[in-house]
Amino acid sequence: MYIRIQNQSIRYRISRDEAAMLLNGQRLEDKLNLSSLLALTYSIDNTSSQSSFNFIDDSKELHLKINIDVLKAELEDRPSKQGIMLASKNSSTTPDVYLEIDLKKNSKKLINY
Repeated sequence: MYIRIQNQSIRYRISRDEAAMLLNGQRLEDKLNLSSLLALTYSIDNTSSQSSFNFIDDSKELHLKINIDVLKAELEDRPSKQGIMLASKNSSTTPDVYLEIDLKKNSKKLINY
């Protein structure tokens, strides 16, 4: 999983394997160390309620909750290039948030020769 922050938008990008992990109820989380004293954590959970995005100030975490039915629908059809967009609040202070599923990327597997 990785994120891209650009032009008032945040894009979470996950592999098919990571999407399957989300469907199985697993949490995806990663961390970027910004300095020896500060790190930015980003995570995704599934939910049966409405998808949402929050910044948790105490833990410096970008947290995405994606509706499991929306995720299933995205995977059943060929995932769209744009990905799943959370409802935009049309505010210059709130970024658009997307979840993209990378069809080309699966988890790395060892190849024995």
